[in-house]
Order: sequence, then structure tokens, then C-alpha cells
Amino acid sequence: SGQGVAVAAKQKLDWDSLPTSRLSNEDPKPRLVVFDLDNLCWTPELYQLQSLPTPGEDIDLFEGTRAALHELATEEKWRGTKAACASRTHDTYWAHLLLTQFEVADGMSMADLFTYKEIYPGSKVTHFNKIREDSGVDFSEMIFFDDDTWNTDEIEKLPTQN
Repeated sequence: SGQGVAVAAKQKLDWDSLPTSRLSNEDPKPRLVVFDLDNLCWTPELYQLQSLPTPGEDIDLFEGTRAALHELATEEKWRGTKAACASRTHDTYWAHLLLTQFEVADGMSMADLFTYKEIYPGSKVTHFNKIREDSGVDFSEMIFFDDDTWNTDEIEKLPTQN
């Protein structure tokens, strides 16, 4: 697994050493930040694994992802912004389990941080329509991170209310 770019789940982190964004409290922020999981949050992708992965042994969070999630979870400037995940993985059980095992702040897992979790095969459009329905947040007030441009191109075409 990508040495130097991924951080083991069980590794004790110095949260203060993680990089942070340069946004100020006054800068506009999205109401909802949506993350893909495979190859964006963690590596390797779940389909590449043969058995239930063990965080820190078979699968790791990317350092930048951990830093971004930590900042969303702890920084005052992100108060009022919710987080979600949207994944097309077929390994839904593994993904949900890993969300409970990766810590993003003291005592807070990814599962705790992600208010909305859409994890199942199919189109990201289906995921986003469900997230919008559940959250009441318009697509124009969301930001989406995914390593696959096919997914981001698909979401970019969704209609906004504004």
C-alpha cells in the first residue's frame, strides 16, 4: 500500500501535525462535502482485496484524506458543514465496517463524521439524489471529491435549484 502517502488506521497520530486548509472562518464553505471511498479515502480499492481487510495491515487511509476529515471534524470554521460518502463498491459490508474503524479525530470515526452514507453499486447520480433528499442540501451547495472523473462528470450535470 502506497508508502508515504497512506497512514495506518491503528497508528497513533499527532493530530496537530496534520496540514490544514488556508480558509478563514469568514470564507464561504459548502453545506455538504461528499467523499468517494475507494482510492480517494483509502488504498487499495476494496475489489482488490481477497478477504475482510484489517486497517493498518491490508488497507490504509491516505494522509491527505485523514487531514481533510480531521479538519472537518474539529475546526470551528467547518461548523455547519456536514460530510457524506458516496461509493459504488460491491463490498458494502467491508466499506461500512472500515468507516467504523478509521479514526479521524479523538474518539471519532469516519462513520461518526459522515452524516449520510450511500454505499452500494450503481450510479453516483442515485447516491446524490438520495443524499439531497435526506439532507435537504441542494447540489449547488455540495462539493464532491472522487478520483474517477467519470463520476465527477456525471455529478456535474445534476440540476441545481439555485
